[in-house]
Amino acid sequence: MAHVTIIGPGNMGKAIAGIVSSGGPRCSTELPNIFTRADRVSAWAGEWVAAVELGAPPPRLKARLPGMSGESAQRLVIGLLNARLGKLFAGSRDVSGNCRRLGKAKFKCELLWRYGPKLYLGTVTAFYVLRQNAVAWDNSYLLRRAGVRCLQGAHPGRCPVETRRG
Repeated sequence: MAHVTIIGPGNMGKAIAGIVSSGGPRCSTELPNIFTRADRVSAWAGEWVAAVELGAPPPRLKARLPGMSGESAQRLVIGLLNARLGKLFAGSRDVSGNCRRLGKAKFKCELLWRYGPKLYLGTVTAFYVLRQNAVAWDNSYLLRRAGVRCLQGAHPGRCPVETRRG
């Protein structure tokens, strides 16, 4: 059930400011609520009213790519590495790295970490895409690992390096 937030700017009457699209009952302050600005959906809501009440065609939505924040990119990359590598990433230590923006909805992150006797170097590109008129996220990655002892030895250029792509 959606809840409506109504504001009254003095004697100018009342206006709908937002709709609770998800959250606790009765706009609880104890639980998180997700609000949608009414001005952003009013035309779309009007088209649905016309479709339902007057038999007009239902509105067509055109999805648009949202901007990706650096924080979102980091969360997506960490989730990907946890899912693909399990304890090889989740149990790692000495993790370092950075992400840089490649576009409005795209980041490239470079990471370095150690798990056991292996050193890992990874490059992950996280981005939003449109699929069937819906926003989804996708990624590409290149991960390399080599033995720490070998890399610290006399001939680090001769160390065997394992590579994983996705």
